[in-house]
Amino acid sequence: MLQLLHDEKPTVVRQCLQALHGVAVFRPELCEMIQILSQNEHVKSIILNINQRKDNVILGEEEFVVYGNKTIQDQLHDLTFNISSKSFFQVNPIQTLNLYDLAVEYAQLTGKETVLDLYCGIGTISLFMVQKAKHVIGIEIVEDAIKDAKVNAQINGIDNIEFYCSDAGTFAKKLVQENLKPDVISIDPSRKGCDQNTLDSILQMDPKRIVYISCDPSTLALDYIKTKPCGEAEYCYLSYEPENIKAKALYHSFGFVETGDKDEDELIAAMKI
Repeated sequence: MLQLLHDEKPTVVRQCLQALHGVAVFRPELCEMIQILSQNEHVKSIILNINQRKDNVILGEEEFVVYGNKTIQDQLHDLTFNISSKSFFQVNPIQTLNLYDLAVEYAQLTGKETVLDLYCGIGTISLFMVQKAKHVIGIEIVEDAIKDAKVNAQINGIDNIEFYCSDAGTFAKKLVQENLKPDVISIDPSRKGCDQNTLDSILQMDPKRIVYISCDPSTLALDYIKTKPCGEAEYCYLSYEPENIKAKALYHSFGFVETGDKDEDELIAAMKI
């Protein structure tokens, strides 16, 4: 039995009950918790995600907005971003700006380049890059994130950019087949890094520069090794050599750092470690 407490937002509990009516995993105490959380002025939205799978997938398909809106907004420099619950967004705004500005710096854009941004999420790095590039193509496998990215381009009045929902490796291979040659490729994969098909396709496109943002130094190192020329390969790669590495600590209370790596041989890697 849910005990309705005296509160300034009595509709919160009713909204919660209505939103979760008939949900198989519903527990009355959820509404009580949501009622308490909603009292915090900094809480803008509360979304219940239901995942009953028994694997390592974190988020399920079912979602219920039980308080506030489906998306929240944040701003980086003069760019505004819509962020939905399934989309990734860095939570340290000061260091995020430092990281993304570093990525743009390492891309060495002059306004004439086509940039391919793999694992683009809601378009944060893409929208940073496009302000100094001719055109940007963003690729992301999470459908909700791509929807956010397209909205973010619209609300910021940017039209020299396009976003596609696809696996990075699959789309990169498609671009190879279409003989697309981006001048700069930006990569911001998950902690597991890039698969070999993605790396092969990136190198076949022969970009002038590569910006690699990594959240795991071990997979970054492994991906770098995979891009080296190999006598057993069907074709030879240009050898990209990193020149500098800069660390950016986005989470000061943890042992993680974000790194940026620059290369004189026209490989640029802005890495988050």
